[in-house]
Amino acid sequence: MHKLNRGNREKVQQFMSITGTSEKVAVQALKASDWHLEGAFDAFYSQPQSRTYTDSRHLEELYNRYKDPYVDMVLVDGITILCNDLQVDPQDIVMEM
Repeated sequence: MHKLNRGNREKVQQFMSITGTSEKVAVQALKASDWHLEGAFDAFYSQPQSRTYTDSRHLEELYNRYKDPYVDMVLVDGITILCNDLQVDPQDIVMEM
C-alpha cells in the first residue's frame, strides 16, 4: 500500500475493516469508484461473489477444532467445547433447537 497517498490508504483501511476483504479487493473497488468510499461499497455489495467470499482454510481450522477425533462430524463434545468458547450455557433454553 506504499504507492497510495495517505487519504487513499485510509480509505483502503476503512473499506477492509467494514467489508472484511483483502487489500487487493479494497484497492480494486476504490479505484473502480474513483476513490469514493460510498461508490466502492455500492459496487462491492452489488456483486454476489463478493458477499460469498470465504477463507476456506480458516473454516476448515474452525471445523477441525470442534469435530470428533474419530468421526468426521461435530458431535456433543464438540458442541460443548463450542459453547464454552462462546461462553454460553448449552443447557440454556435459547440454545435449544
